[in-house]
Amino acid sequence: MNGNSLWEKVCIKMFNYITGNTDLLSENISDKKVLVLGSGPSAREVDWSAEDWDVLVTTSFFYLNDVVLQQKPVHITLSDIVDLTHPSLISYLDENPHVTIAFEPKTHPFYNTIEYKEFIKKYESRMIYYNVSGGKEGVAGRVCWLVLACDPSTLMICGIDGVSKNRETDPQNYFRNHNGTADEYSYSDYYNSFNKFGYDLYKTANDLNIKVRNLGKGKPYNMISNISIEFEK
Repeated sequence: MNGNSLWEKVCIKMFNYITGNTDLLSENISDKKVLVLGSGPSAREVDWSAEDWDVLVTTSFFYLNDVVLQQKPVHITLSDIVDLTHPSLISYLDENPHVTIAFEPKTHPFYNTIEYKEFIKKYESRMIYYNVSGGKEGVAGRVCWLVLACDPSTLMICGIDGVSKNRETDPQNYFRNHNGTADEYSYSDYYNSFNKFGYDLYKTANDLNIKVRNLGKGKPYNMISNISIEFEK
């Protein structure tokens, strides 16, 4: 991958480790306008597909959303709750051999299953494994660090939201249709994690001269809105 100070800056700051085909990831992302799409409600309420981006990066349950599939994401990071045998997931990966695939391995029974071992063997040539220092910002938040390390011209984010103070009234998740969040962390836990994530993301991107745009800013459930407004002036 970027064998220079850019790559080193991001890795030293955020990654505990990273291995795999980062060269292919860099080829897909370097110098491009990249949209990282999470499953938060802003992805449902914002017309992200009409924005000016070149390539899409997304996560876990993207394969359940036909609109996302049609936009041909170039990278996906999957979590330990996905169905690795789902026909839509397998079909997309088989039909798009340039797409890189990542996991954030940890101590969990998922990573000892036959399904996982067969999956990573099948797609071995384009697998990436990493661990990022983070909190409750989720898979889509953490994958932003992979994108920054590849030196895009612009990083846009959507669906990386958190929750409002009345999470039961938040719009549906974009990939799986539940309201609010499937996790039971407190509002303050989410708020603290998202604020640290947002500040670190914008500060690092500024240091690297990479523009960041948060398409969900201003929404009541978008927890980094104030940080986005401050940095995007």
